[in-house]
Order: sequence, then structure tokens, then C-alpha cells
Amino acid sequence: METLQKSRSITHAPTSLDAWAEFCFDVDQCPIQMALISYPFLRGLRITDPEPLVPRTSVEARPNSLSRQIGRGYQPPHTDGAHLTNPPAYVMLWALEASPDQAGTHIRKFDFELLDDGFFENIRGSVWSVKTRSDSYHYSKFWHPKNQIRWDSACFKRCANGGMSPWEVDEGLAKLPAKRISWDARTALIINNKTVLHGREDASGGENNNRKLFRVYWYEQ
Repeated sequence: METLQKSRSITHAPTSLDAWAEFCFDVDQCPIQMALISYPFLRGLRITDPEPLVPRTSVEARPNSLSRQIGRGYQPPHTDGAHLTNPPAYVMLWALEASPDQAGTHIRKFDFELLDDGFFENIRGSVWSVKTRSDSYHYSKFWHPKNQIRWDSACFKRCANGGMSPWEVDEGLAKLPAKRISWDARTALIINNKTVLHGREDASGGENNNRKLFRVYWYEQ
């Protein structure tokens, strides 16, 4: 698994990112520029504008999102943009001001060999319906070659004869080994969105009232 130690500098320029990378940046540094310099392959991808992320209640959250279902509570493992035909290839999160006491982020490298016996057999016959603002379709390709995954229980609904329910899948994925990312000030995290599941810890406590991260996506052309 490819990871980076938390540091103020990144001394190598890999041609891909198999899992995740975590680094720190100084007050006068831009985390996006650091990522583009350290991971040149990102320059050929389409990047979105930065957006702020704050814990939202179910009422405040957008439809068909995890936050609409769970509010500020614990987020199960998921990939971002799973409802899209072409989900983001990479997700980058960073904090400008944060505290280790606030809700962290859990990340899990997807690997079938680490899941319970029988999970593969149960998931293989499962089918879910996906509805977006502009499209509606059925989805069954839970996994792809090289342990790639596309999953979000907020937007995948089990069909009548579809096998596993979304919550059963969540429970299975939660058993994958997890790493906790603590959001210290000026910490950044890049995730391969096709091989790594992530989610937020419970953010319902008062210490999270001012928790704020930023996020960008990189899409393959």
C-alpha cells in the first residue's frame, strides 16, 4: 500500500497513487499546488473548484446524500460520486484550521481477501437501482479488476430480488482494516477514489460545530 509520512515536503514524484497520501503544508503553501508538483499525473486530469465541507443535519443536507440519511453522525465507508457514470478518480481533502479532538476521517483500502467468507458470493448476485436528477439505471458491478470499487449506500437501493441490502454491504465493508486521519491544522489527504473507501467519524458533538474541511475532485478525461 502506498502511503506518505506526514511531512512538510514530498521528495518523490510517483506516476500513480494506489491508495492514499497524507502530508502537511505551511501557511504560505497551497496544498493543491503541492499535490500537482508531487504527483505530476494529476495535471492531466480535470480538477473541480475547491468546496468547503461542514457537518450538516439531515434537514440541511442535499437529497440522495449520506448526510440526508445520517445527519452529522458516523458515515459508513463509501466512494465519492458513486452514482456517476464516471466517478472522480481522486479526492483531496485538507484542513486550514482544525483540532485532533474533532471528527476524523477513516479510510480503508478495498481488498476482497480481507472481507468475511461468503461476502463475495452474496455480493456477486446483488443488483441495486440508482436514481439521479437526470438518470435512472441498475447497477451490479460492485467491484472491478485490481480491487477497484464503486459504492455508496446513500444512492444505491436494493432491487426486489437484488440480494444484499445497502446496509449489509456497509457492515461488511466496515470490517476492512481502517486508518484514522486526524485533522490537524494544514493537513492534506489525497485518496484514490477507485480503490479506497472513506467516511467521517461521528460529528454530532459540540467540538465539531466549527469543523471545516475543503475538497477537490480530479476526474479522468
